[in-house]
Amino acid sequence: MLNTDTPITLSPTRRGACLEAAWEIEALASLLPKLDLTEEPAAALQLRGLAARLAQLAGVVMSGLDDAAVADADLQRLLQLPTR
Repeated sequence: MLNTDTPITLSPTRRGACLEAAWEIEALASLLPKLDLTEEPAAALQLRGLAARLAQLAGVVMSGLDDAAVADADLQRLLQLPTR
């Protein structure tokens, strides 16, 4: 839901995080039609992983555009995938 009470300033970092998340959403969405859903159980795991990442990225975009309480650094952190 749009929070019209608090205006959001898109700093270069915040704008970059939103754009990076949107680019990754686009790239992941282009993979969905290519998933071979006949391969079990790998396809289900792939789909579950893609769905979770898409939801996380959408959250970055929504928070970046509508939640002034979320710091730019937090948006950047959410874009990073765990290394371990």
